[in-house]
Amino acid sequence: MFNNKFIKQTNFDIFAITCDEKIPKKNIKNFILTNLKLQTTIQKNYLYFYHWCEVLNQYQIYKTKNMLLSNINIEPLLFGLVFVDKSYDKQQNYLFETDEYFVLYISSDIEFVFIKDNSTTKDTIVEYLSQHGIDIDKTIFMTNNQMYELEIQFNKHKKNFKELPYIQQSQRYLVFVISALLILFIYLNKDQAVQKVQQQLNIKPIIKAIINNEALIENSWYKIDGIYKGYKIINIKNNEVVFVINNKTITAKIVDENR
Repeated sequence: MFNNKFIKQTNFDIFAITCDEKIPKKNIKNFILTNLKLQTTIQKNYLYFYHWCEVLNQYQIYKTKNMLLSNINIEPLLFGLVFVDKSYDKQQNYLFETDEYFVLYISSDIEFVFIKDNSTTKDTIVEYLSQHGIDIDKTIFMTNNQMYELEIQFNKHKKNFKELPYIQQSQRYLVFVISALLILFIYLNKDQAVQKVQQQLNIKPIIKAIINNEALIENSWYKIDGIYKGYKIINIKNNEVVFVINNKTITAKIVDENR
């Protein structure tokens, strides 16, 4: 369990969803969960913090376990507290850096979090943002001690602190997804299922003749133990043939058009 209310980057996964415009609040939960399930498993014991990054036309989602704490949020939001200090210009673009990630702030608001790896460096991020018309005014590295100081500062300014909204998985949504998948499965296998049922329940053999314990069924001759449309022939009498499949028995007589 976390010792503070801010979830460290190592305890949440980040996902992005690109779209042309911000989604209305009434539709945001369905939009995020529907698109997010293409990238990760949706789990009901998780929280999904999100925000709209207008400059990149993307929603960024932070998936983390629900730790049953009130007023929890992600650590990158702490950088918003630096603007309490008048030495930081609220109109400038800042790229804050820690040991694990970068976070972009535009006009004192969080915009995007970039996880550090071999291909995601300060230079590649600056180049990427430049291609989207975003110039970085200052890049600031924050030590662990400075992050801890921001957490302490949070207690003094929490009334004005901007928290990210989040959504939580519900059982109702799981039931909807499972039901939709089941309907899709039934639809895709409908023809095969119908054919199987017809084969097992609606067989209508036409016996045209029986000679020397062989039956002319439609246009082919069959002996005992022969297979007709999945049915095994278990008996051939003077004027009828007995079929069986899955303990279901059918008796057809010569030229019995009613079967």
